[in-house]
Amino acid sequence: MADMNRYRVPDTIAWVDGTDFDLDADLYLTKLPSGNTVLLKDTARLIWLVAIEGGDVVSEVANLVARPAAEIESDVQTLLRDLTQRGLLALADADPA
Repeated sequence: MADMNRYRVPDTIAWVDGTDFDLDADLYLTKLPSGNTVLLKDTARLIWLVAIEGGDVVSEVANLVARPAAEIESDVQTLLRDLTQRGLLALADADPA
């Protein structure tokens, strides 16, 4: 089942992808103004990056990790919900916080 939600980076999040600086493939999300930083690695990093680019997150991540979409869908949806609830990801149609 395709994820029909579209996501965006919340206004309260600053982020850096280590690969942009020839570092490890780690993604750092910092909540502003508190300064609390969250580290996303591996598939969690891919899910967040694909989510903010738009498209079908489950299908695109499945292609990137070479696994059937049905096999990873539950885990992807769980992480998307968690990231959204924690304010690290926002639904694109939601009002900015």
